[in-house]
Amino acid sequence: MAEEHENSLNKESYQPVLKHSTFENKEVRNWVFFSWQHVGAMVFTAIVFILLGVIPWGEWDFIDPISETFADFEITDLVFSKLRGNQEIDTNIVIVSIGTLPRAGIAEQIRLIQLYQPKVVGIDAFFWNRKDSLVDEELLQSLRDYKNVVIVSKLDSLDTSSDKDTKDWKTLRTSFPDFHKAATSHGFANMYSDEDKGFRTIRGFVPFQTVKGQRINNFAVEIARLYDSNSVKLLQVRNKEVEVINFRGDHNSFYFFDFDQITPETDLSVVKDKIVLFGFVDNRFSDETGYKVINGSVEDAFFTPMNKKYLGKTYPDMYGVAVHANVVSMILNKKYIDKMPKVLSLIVVFVFTYLSIVLLTFLYNKFKKYYDTVALVTQIVMSVSLMFLFLLIFDTFDFDADFTLIFAILGVLINLNGMEIYFALVTQVKILYVRYYVLRNKKV
Repeated sequence: MAEEHENSLNKESYQPVLKHSTFENKEVRNWVFFSWQHVGAMVFTAIVFILLGVIPWGEWDFIDPISETFADFEITDLVFSKLRGNQEIDTNIVIVSIGTLPRAGIAEQIRLIQLYQPKVVGIDAFFWNRKDSLVDEELLQSLRDYKNVVIVSKLDSLDTSSDKDTKDWKTLRTSFPDFHKAATSHGFANMYSDEDKGFRTIRGFVPFQTVKGQRINNFAVEIARLYDSNSVKLLQVRNKEVEVINFRGDHNSFYFFDFDQITPETDLSVVKDKIVLFGFVDNRFSDETGYKVINGSVEDAFFTPMNKKYLGKTYPDMYGVAVHANVVSMILNKKYIDKMPKVLSLIVVFVFTYLSIVLLTFLYNKFKKYYDTVALVTQIVMSVSLMFLFLLIFDTFDFDADFTLIFAILGVLINLNGMEIYFALVTQVKILYVRYYVLRNKKV
């Protein structure tokens, strides 16, 4: 009799707890947007996020191959490499390959191009030393005779001792002083990438830098300024340390002349009032890989989001002069890419994660027998839909939410088993509490 009374007491004591501890709660049995059960599941998901963030994944050897494959990949790369590809030709910019021409050949190219009155000429090449005096004089003359020539320079030795908020460089490397001074102006051509991590993928550029307190324009910015000074004002107003490049395409997305096409017989009238960029381009392709064959300076070949092999990149897909052309095109056309603010990003992740909790709770009560299958299919559909939605937003509005997308999808996926674990834990905790409470009452 005493045993029956104890079982009855336990059963009666458990019921008020159990009905609030599982998916069976009356509040969540039907479609309910707000429930304390949902809030608790959301807090549990946030804790899982934090735990995943503090785990030292990079220290585990078996993770290395996976992490190395995805380390230099962003979701938005799919837009550039697959959805867009090379876009319409920007007719304001002409790229001329200098190939492996000697200085005399480059001087002849510049002279022939200048006969057709381009508005700005940019030279993406360094002339470090004096060589043959007669040849050097020809090159100097081609630079000195026109007031529209921009030549590259290079930032060197970042000043790490400064307490200033802005970066300051110690040295600006230029071509031999005679050549550097002969040009109208210059701009630094340093590419912005994670080279310290072993990557050379170019996704952004630094518009302005300072050398010993003096402000220097990026090579592309200086060219855009000489072509249309108003176009640079928006860039200055945005005042971003790093701008994401809205890539149009490789050198084939602009008017292009190979080094052997610049001859006295060639009609070059297309360059009139345009921007002409001189730089190295190898216009041949590999039949085996489909990528450019880098036979010239590998130093000036880069990976970009345009690379068709967006995972585990093996061949650079764009030359430096084409990267500069893309930056100039973006500035002139005012087609900047904006990143989602961190606060808005957190709100979006919260909303999508919470909605997935509400939906999965509803599905559990409607399809208990087939919940695991239905939930898995639902989460796959939600994750894929989220990816396409964010890619569509980026492609249409140039609005980058790459970071937000990853965490929104992760939040949805965590909830597949996370909710069941959460409700099971809550149930067990409350059962332990009831057991303690019942035993305590019995003693009394």
